[in-house]
Amino acid sequence: MKRYLILMSFVLLVVLAACGGQTPATELQPTVETAGETTEAGVVEAVPTEALPAETSPIAHVADPALVNKEWLWESRDPNGGATAAITVPTPEEYNIIFNEDGTFFAQLDCNRGSGDYATPGDGSIAMTLGMTTKAFCPPDSLFNQMLETFASAGSYTIQEDGAVLAIAWANGGPIDTYRAADAMTTTTSTAVDAALVGKKWQWLGTTTPVEEVTVADASRYTIEFLEDGSAAITADCNTVLAQVTADGTNMTITPGPSTLVACPEDSQADLFTQQLSAAAIYFFQEGDLFIDLFASSGTMHFEEVPLVDLPAPDAGEPTGTVNAPAGIFLRSGPGVNFPAIGTAAQGDSGTLIGISQDRNWFVVEAPSMPDGRVWVAAAFVDAIGAENLPTVQAPVLPSTLVGPVWQWSGTAGTQATTVADPTRYTVTFMADGRASIKADCNMVTATYTLTGTGLSLVPGASTMAMCPPDSQGQQFVQQLALATVHTVQGSELMLNLTDGSTMRLVSGPVSSTPDSGGTTGGVTGGASGLAFRVVSFGPVGAEQPVIAGSQITATFDETALSVSGSGGCNSYSASITPQSGAFTVGPVATTLMACESPAGVMQQETAFLAALQGVNAYRWTQQVINQNNVITSGQLNYSLADGTAGVINLVTP
Repeated sequence: MKRYLILMSFVLLVVLAACGGQTPATELQPTVETAGETTEAGVVEAVPTEALPAETSPIAHVADPALVNKEWLWESRDPNGGATAAITVPTPEEYNIIFNEDGTFFAQLDCNRGSGDYATPGDGSIAMTLGMTTKAFCPPDSLFNQMLETFASAGSYTIQEDGAVLAIAWANGGPIDTYRAADAMTTTTSTAVDAALVGKKWQWLGTTTPVEEVTVADASRYTIEFLEDGSAAITADCNTVLAQVTADGTNMTITPGPSTLVACPEDSQADLFTQQLSAAAIYFFQEGDLFIDLFASSGTMHFEEVPLVDLPAPDAGEPTGTVNAPAGIFLRSGPGVNFPAIGTAAQGDSGTLIGISQDRNWFVVEAPSMPDGRVWVAAAFVDAIGAENLPTVQAPVLPSTLVGPVWQWSGTAGTQATTVADPTRYTVTFMADGRASIKADCNMVTATYTLTGTGLSLVPGASTMAMCPPDSQGQQFVQQLALATVHTVQGSELMLNLTDGSTMRLVSGPVSSTPDSGGTTGGVTGGASGLAFRVVSFGPVGAEQPVIAGSQITATFDETALSVSGSGGCNSYSASITPQSGAFTVGPVATTLMACESPAGVMQQETAFLAALQGVNAYRWTQQVINQNNVITSGQLNYSLADGTAGVINLVTP
């Protein structure tokens, strides 16, 4: 905890320092700047941006040193003479709040995590407003809903027992919730973190989810460093987040804590990055890369280690530069944050200076281990000796602007002339590491590509095998991409010249978030009629819950009878299905009326499943070739509830 508070103090001091005038062209000291990019250890590279107006709390906020930067574990609720039930929290470590000095808070509510705003004007009152939370289905005995009540009801607070206890009293004489500081608990758990994670800087390459491939245009903007004491330093684009971590070799939890609140650029993925980290469940390594499986099988994050570049010691009398940033700095392939980061250097590392940029803001450093024998570093983070007469070095050509945007296929001219009715169904995203992610209508395709100047070659790889609607152009899209030979980027347009002289035209733009629907090939259910599906998980998108151990939910479609039937985990059910354009709907549902007591929570699970089933509005099947036949092996049913919640039901065949 001491380490945690020291790190937070460092962040806050730098925030204050960053408020002074700064030169947009140079890298800034850690950890915050107007908007831009934070390195793996908090060093920030500035990106000029227009300042945004700050949001204000409904009441004045004065940070209370006795309240902030502590992890408060919920212990109990006293009805205080009211009708509310008394609560003794059996697992306080699963229900906690961290108040940040800037008026934000983070909370763990059993299997969910949330954040929000609060204000303490200094008179003992407190106002709390909950913002985002995950929406996982917690166990039946969860106190998730009870803890939620605190945020809207909080009226005042007191700090007791020499700062060890926090009592939050509800407004108008309501109940009192008691929290205890984590470092004051009588029982403690080990904070040791798996040594395989520690001492390295991990940068986010992307996330694979059941419905999409999340790509990261610049991995250096999103990093995490695990520390031995159970904390972690997270770089979420232009902000730094401190977190608490448990990692035992298999299981992992990451609980975000204090964070800076800089307004990041419009293309920032910082919120998504932090949210996914907070859903960490299991981790593993493959070929040196780190993979983190998210809660309820909602996705897998992919990280690679940021290399630490070894700069050879300068010879006596040579111009020398020494890194002065306390947390180190990124080394880049050119003079600017728009050039890729190719490694890092720690504070105190020295190298031979061999040049300087035309604007005098970036040094060129000798690095024999790099492909071109040099790296670029921001002059603001280097103490230079003998650099008065360095030669000016021309900046290299910027990396291709092919990388980053989501390119939508708008059509093809020439021999393979094609008119595309809906470009959002056909997209390709090129990543900096030579991979590409292709959305070919209802299927996702992985690919690799190589660039040689304007030359481009793309090789499609693994693909899902869903049966898309009859009007699909997905196969044609992939086939044409594989014929690309030359690329030209002109603003928001990408032109691909093909081997037969045709030209594909793609434009950058947002991709529709509408879930892919299944095809109509094979009848109403796309060939699934008669298959006995087993449900493995269901719930809100990204927070699906596995089916309770010891229970089984099944579904079998019958296109002749236009029905679906099976077991909800306790009762048998049946329902009609109604064909829609490329999909079907379900309902009403009829069930038997048994009451099951075990396993625990099975009745609540059945109720939730049947509600989801009646909200089905799209489907998607995955096929494999078995004995030279396409066989459906798994699938998803997309649904929407009456309250607007969007979710998925994940199924497999025996």
